[in-house]
Amino acid sequence: MKTKNYLLALFALSLASCTVYQVPVNEFAQQIENSHIEKRKIEVGSGGLVSWWAADSLYTNGLHTLKCYDKKGNAKEIEVTPGTVVRFTTNDGKHATYYFDSVIWGDTAVTGTTSRILNMQKIIAKNEIKKIEIDNNRKSGRYK
Repeated sequence: MKTKNYLLALFALSLASCTVYQVPVNEFAQQIENSHIEKRKIEVGSGGLVSWWAADSLYTNGLHTLKCYDKKGNAKEIEVTPGTVVRFTTNDGKHATYYFDSVIWGDTAVTGTTSRILNMQKIIAKNEIKKIEIDNNRKSGRYK
């Protein structure tokens, strides 16, 4: 029973530490339109299975910071890390989650990486996006 309570408390703590920010679609477009491909070195924490196979660098969209809004509508500029994810909600209510640094904002579509391990990519139409959320969970290391 103690183990179950411990795991429940740990899960609750992990949820409480996540901060999700909002970005209006037009503001997101303005911020990412002038991005450029950039190779960035990654600093991955030592130990664990992740450090054995993790890449030492990534090709990114070149954005180092992003202006977002918290739940109260206060503007905040956050640092983009390898663990920063963006969640697009489409007009039909479906969600598409990408690593933010991999997102490319094209003329008619958005493309990005959904899994670093499998290098899976997904494309969605820009005109289908109704909501954008940023989760800066910082789990996958930092850029050097």
